[in-house]
Amino acid sequence: MRLGELRAASGTHRCEQLLWELFHFPPTVSFSVPSLKKKHNIMANIPLLSLIAMLLLSSACDKETLKTPAIDGRVEIFGLETFAWRSDGTCAVESNSAVLESTPLVTNDGIVSYNRSSFILEFQGTSAQNIKDLAPRTPFAVTVNGEIIFIGVCMQSIMSSACFESITLENLIYGPNKAKLELGYPGTLAGSPVEDKRNDATLLGALQSQGKLRP
Repeated sequence: MRLGELRAASGTHRCEQLLWELFHFPPTVSFSVPSLKKKHNIMANIPLLSLIAMLLLSSACDKETLKTPAIDGRVEIFGLETFAWRSDGTCAVESNSAVLESTPLVTNDGIVSYNRSSFILEFQGTSAQNIKDLAPRTPFAVTVNGEIIFIGVCMQSIMSSACFESITLENLIYGPNKAKLELGYPGTLAGSPVEDKRNDATLLGALQSQGKLRP
């Protein structure tokens, strides 16, 4: 494992395990000290430079994986006033065709939290009701300061039709105030990957600045 992979590791992998793979020894360090008669030949089981590297990389790993830079931003979800589906018949909106409605379905204050691991959004007030009432196969846009981060499609688990090519929103089974962002419904197809922007850096940063981001 290279240093770049170490820095990109998710929170589900502890630094100690990654360092074990890097140096081929477990994170628990033990030393054996020879007899004092060999005081000029005191050796440790682990080379000193490797130990120093382990400590430095462990500290760096903690800092890299646990922090999301805060960004001042207003997070909202809009319906689309006008849009066009892709001409190839796939379940995705042509991004340059989308025009946002004048009033958001979900206001910034209507978002209670977002869990970056489970991809579940929690809403309150009118925003929660608007999401609950969103009809299947309705496209929507997640925005920060009015700029579109991604366009998704509302799809419920009871539906027999599919939507493989978009980020989808399940607004039926997680309770009256929650919905989950998923990659396609009921998943994605091989050869038709969906760009995963559910944890877009700008989106997470804006939520982090408001204390709404959950690990």
